[in-house]
Amino acid sequence: MSKARIALLTILTFLAGTAAGYILLCLLVFGIWEATGVHDQDGGGAMAVGLVIAPIVGIIVGSAGAIWMAIRLLRKRAQAPLPAPVAEAKDARFVFRLFCALGGLWLGWRMAGYAPYVLGSWSHDYVVAAIALAGTRYVLPLACAAIGWWWSGRYFSAPD
Repeated sequence: MSKARIALLTILTFLAGTAAGYILLCLLVFGIWEATGVHDQDGGGAMAVGLVIAPIVGIIVGSAGAIWMAIRLLRKRAQAPLPAPVAEAKDARFVFRLFCALGGLWLGWRMAGYAPYVLGSWSHDYVVAAIALAGTRYVLPLACAAIGWWWSGRYFSAPD
């Protein structure tokens, strides 16, 4: 397993662990509050949990998971035989394609922000334009990500 794949899996583990830690702590705290009959009159307690305590716990859980994953994968890599150079190049191409797709996703998200200016005046008069405006925020970033993935694979493919 290459260093790029280990780094990618470590980052994904951190993100998944952070989200899981945040959600689980919120569910735990709010469940305990519901079971014990705690009444949060103005929502300050819920805001403290959702905006301060749970993100910190999420980062701690995500960091612990990422450290565990990195140690586990690095030990497995040290015990495995040396990979072929083709496998290393394949992993590097995959990471490059992934970053091109993420760049396309970001670019599509930014472009979708300008869609109301283009389709806004039409959406009051035409139902199809209103539907297109509603779906633009989700379809355009995914389309740009797919184009980034396709483009990077087409022009930077493996030599035969």
